[in-house]
Amino acid sequence: LWARTMDDAMAARRELGEHRFFDVPFRETVSDPASAAGRVYAHFGIDFPDQTRDRLRAWHLGHPQHRHGEHRYSAADFGLVPGAIRERF
Repeated sequence: LWARTMDDAMAARRELGEHRFFDVPFRETVSDPASAAGRVYAHFGIDFPDQTRDRLRAWHLGHPQHRHGEHRYSAADFGLVPGAIRERF
């Protein structure tokens, strides 16, 4: 499912043009979502008001990652082999 979804997304990206997309690493969205959002807004030429940035930072501080516990998954938990995942993605 994820492989097909990724293939479809990349096909849409090729069809629509790279300029319509902006990649943000997941870790950045988790560690500093306000900066990540600011980069997206800037890339597309959209104003990112200070109030919006401040509210996003406040929300992030009030909702830390793993506040309800941490989940750890492995490929084996789903019957997958890490080498096959690396090869496919």
